[in-house]
Amino acid sequence: MLIFLGSAKDVQGAYNDVGTVIDAITATRSSDDTYSHMFDTMERLYEDVLPLPRRAGRQTLRSNHDCSTAKEYYRVAYFLPYIDHLVADLNRRFTQCPQLAKGECP
Repeated sequence: MLIFLGSAKDVQGAYNDVGTVIDAITATRSSDDTYSHMFDTMERLYEDVLPLPRRAGRQTLRSNHDCSTAKEYYRVAYFLPYIDHLVADLNRRFTQCPQLAKGECP
């Protein structure tokens, strides 16, 4: 019986830590410094300046954001949607079963 209580406590602790992770990811989303550091690292690894993708008046197969720099474009087109999807997925996965927060399994 104590083994099951220990497992429930681990699940409960992990469930409670999800809120902390979501807060950290959300802070990363709103921080320009974090994205700037990531983009600069990516440019160093790429060993060149990343080009700004062509824009078209009528684009239907990829995102067509009105951005003046490649850094801004990749933030709006890839980074922000990925972060939003990650936060939404964590919320969806860990809010469907509120019994886990109490250590109860359905």
